[in-house]
Amino acid sequence: MGNKSQKQAKGEKKRKPSHEEQIVLRDQWRRAWLAAALLGSAMVARGEIGLLIIEIGHNETPYVSDEGFITGVWAILLNTIIGPVTVGLMVRFYGSKLEEGDWGLQSPLPVESQEIGHGAV
Repeated sequence: MGNKSQKQAKGEKKRKPSHEEQIVLRDQWRRAWLAAALLGSAMVARGEIGLLIIEIGHNETPYVSDEGFITGVWAILLNTIIGPVTVGLMVRFYGSKLEEGDWGLQSPLPVESQEIGHGAV
């Protein structure tokens, strides 16, 4: 048994976060969710690679039928259209909140650290 199981067996209760802590945690979760959704939506729209792979699978293997090929092409086309639209809408409506989060704009390095070779080139 781990230490946590032993504490629960003794009857100790888990401390509930205060109202202020809950607000901070909820805000952090929302910012992280927005950043993750933006990154995921931006990665979806790589349709040319998907078309190339499904075409190879259809032409050179017996695994992709005609119906599967058509379904795959439609899915790739929809993702290629929906991904950039989603990114644009998220940036338009949630851009300022994304800047505030952990994945937002980074502060530039001080000049003295760039002079000694630790800055970006």
